[in-house]
Order: sequence, then structure tokens, then C-alpha cells
Amino acid sequence: MQRKSYRCFNLFVIITVLLGIVVGHKAHAETFPGPYRVTAYKVLDGDSVVVSFNIWFGQTVSINARLRGIDEPETRRGVKGGKPIKACEIAEGKAAKEYLKAFMGNSGLRISNIALGAFNKRVVADLHKGSIDVAGQMLSAGHALPYSGKRAREAWQCGEFRPTKMGVRA
Repeated sequence: MQRKSYRCFNLFVIITVLLGIVVGHKAHAETFPGPYRVTAYKVLDGDSVVVSFNIWFGQTVSINARLRGIDEPETRRGVKGGKPIKACEIAEGKAAKEYLKAFMGNSGLRISNIALGAFNKRVVADLHKGSIDVAGQMLSAGHALPYSGKRAREAWQCGEFRPTKMGVRA
């Protein structure tokens, strides 16, 4: 009798795990295309923002979103990749954050293609000001580098962000 209960329990565990994998995969693959008009925002750093937007009558959602396709220097002290974050990286990160705040301004923002990022840890999205892609603007201005979401950079090289007259890094 005990063997039968173990078999039932094992079958239950296997079905639960498989169901979790299927549901988790489906949730990861889901994207909310938008666009949604942003009603309020807060810049966290040069590639992350908290945005609020209306999804339905009287229903507002606030999310912490990473801008798709870019990575920028850290803005706080700490350790990354086993090495302390350099002061010059923090300065470049703060400059990127200030540039993003100034560029985004007070109106005309839309968020779209909202999805879970790598390993379901963070939301990634496209953010536009009018017809301009905000991530593309950060790249053009030299405040970010391309990022595929596959793995984090270990450390930034000081001076990696050098806008030129054409808005492209040297």
C-alpha cells in the first residue's frame, strides 16, 4: 500500500513540475505589445526606469523596466564581477542617468513590447519619446553600449563613453 502512495506522490510531483515548466515558458514568451502612453516616470539609472501607464479605464500599472538593447555604467558603489566598481564608472553612470532624465522631459512617452527579460528576473521594454527610440538615443549620445541580455558585463573601462560631435562613441 505504501508503494502505491509513493507512486501517486511521484506522479503528482512530476506532473506539477512539468506543468510549472510549461506555464513558466508561456509566461516568459508573453509580450504586451502596447504602445501605452506613459503618465508618470522615474529614472533609476541610464537603462532602467519606473513607468506608470493606463491599461484600462481607471487601471494604472507601474513597472520597473529596463530599456531593451542597452547597458550603461553602474551609478552606485559596490562589486561587480568580483571587482569593485570604479569611481569613473559611477561618474559615467550618473552622467547617463542625468542625460536620460533631460532627454525624456515631461511628455510624449510611450512604452511597448513589454516582456520578461533573461531568466524571468526583470521586465524589458521599448520606450519612445515621440518617434525616437530612447535606447537608440542613449547609444547615439554615447551614454550606453549595446546589450543582448545574454550576460552581464564584468566591468566597464573608464572612458568607454566618449560622445563625439556626431553623437557616436570614439
